Amino acid sequence: MSVELPSTREAIARLVPHAGRMCLWQRVLDWDEATIHLQADDHGDRAHPLRHRDRLHAVHLAEYGAQAM
Repeated sequence: MSVELPSTREAIARLVPHAGRMCLWQRVLDWDEATIHLQADDHGDRAHPLRHRDRLHAVHLAEYGAQAM
């Protein structure tokens, strides 16, 4: 069975419970039943929802990982 990969943040947001800017991933690059490869490229955006004092912190990687799961 062939499934089209979500190619935009909006397409991903329709599949996950995270709304608006809290959907952190922009693209699904590849996936299978055991793995997923995602891309996020707005971590430098000053309007990023996790940005605090003009930066993201290492702990925010946990949120990226949780959304990937």
